[in-house]
Amino acid sequence: MVARRAAALAVSLVLVAAVPLAAIPASQPREVPDSAFVPVRLPADRAPMGEVAEGRPDPSLGVVPQAVPTVPRATEDQGPDLDAPRPGANVDRQPRDPAPTVVPVVPAAAPPPPPTTRAVSGTPTWYCKAGRSRCTKGYPDVAGQQFYAAAGPSLRVGSWRGRTVSVTANGITIKVKLIDWCACGGDHFLDLYWDAFDALGRPAKATVSW
Repeated sequence: MVARRAAALAVSLVLVAAVPLAAIPASQPREVPDSAFVPVRLPADRAPMGEVAEGRPDPSLGVVPQAVPTVPRATEDQGPDLDAPRPGANVDRQPRDPAPTVVPVVPAAAPPPPPTTRAVSGTPTWYCKAGRSRCTKGYPDVAGQQFYAAAGPSLRVGSWRGRTVSVTANGITIKVKLIDWCACGGDHFLDLYWDAFDALGRPAKATVSW
């Protein structure tokens, strides 16, 4: 009995579905009057759809839009600035072309002028020989220690007393200290201690320089 009712219900549904759609009359299109169009006004504190107003999200979208960083654009006449730092780049603060270091040139010190050498030539004599002639007081004739002499007028220049001079004769040069003066005249210009006179080979001519 139940099976018969189910079969009858299925046949009814098939018959209803088989009814041609052409039997239903089509509705005619109607013209919409202008009064049906009403302008929509958005709130003043609400940004346009899909945009962010002063960094606040649009609650109607359900999402938080991300702010896009702005990159400065180069002008047409200037061209792109290739040296501008990129966002987030480590900017080198050092100048690209540092100023060269100027090292002052210190001129070399001029060498001191060569010392002025004075020379006097003439005839030497001797005095102060141990056991034979007197010596200058305080300067005994001791062989092998130091040569002494008395200066004539041509050798008494400046602070001459105590000056050490070079005496050259017969190709020999010795150092002699002027400790006294002599009353020499003419070509006679120097009185040597005997040991100094003998060391020079007992010369007839000598040259004194300082």
